[in-house]
Amino acid sequence: MAMIAGLILAAGSSRRLGRAKQLLPLGGRPLLAWPLEALRQYGPARLVLVLGHAAEEITREIDLSDVDVVVNPRYVEGLSTSLQAGLAVLPPAITAAMLATGDQPFVTGHLFRLLEERQAETQLPIVATDYGDYRGAPLLLERRVWPLAGSISGDQGARALLRGHPELVATVPAPHARMAIDVDTAAQYQEACRLVTALDQP
Repeated sequence: MAMIAGLILAAGSSRRLGRAKQLLPLGGRPLLAWPLEALRQYGPARLVLVLGHAAEEITREIDLSDVDVVVNPRYVEGLSTSLQAGLAVLPPAITAAMLATGDQPFVTGHLFRLLEERQAETQLPIVATDYGDYRGAPLLLERRVWPLAGSISGDQGARALLRGHPELVATVPAPHARMAIDVDTAAQYQEACRLVTALDQP
């Protein structure tokens, strides 16, 4: 039986925003709280969060009582080191990692379940979200492909595996276009705030 861990990568220094984006207010809660809640709704066997920049501030401001927090001392070297750090702490009983990033507020527990179902159907070890013009996170990585993550370097995450090993990849269409939004710039943050306001409308 599959034992799937949730793994959120949120160690970046938010250089383009000039402040810790993990704590940006969005709909009454910090940005990072959104994907955390989506993974809680999905219900992984274990929930791991990789932090780096502003780790102490983030752990003070967000309820992480049910989360295993890993602080990546190499986060300045890029996303690849956070992926490797997160996978490294998962115990042998875990068969796959459900990977999300800390700046995608509109992913849902339903999307994570679709990724798991697609893996069961195809038996392929990587299942990515298809946004039409690209494929990316959230995605599922079976343990058998985790060694490939060790070959990634710099500011690349699991999308490098999608490009390098397309024969191992299945996809799930994103149920809604807003799921593609990740908050890297002020304009993207403003768009996320606009969408949250729209979601709250009757």
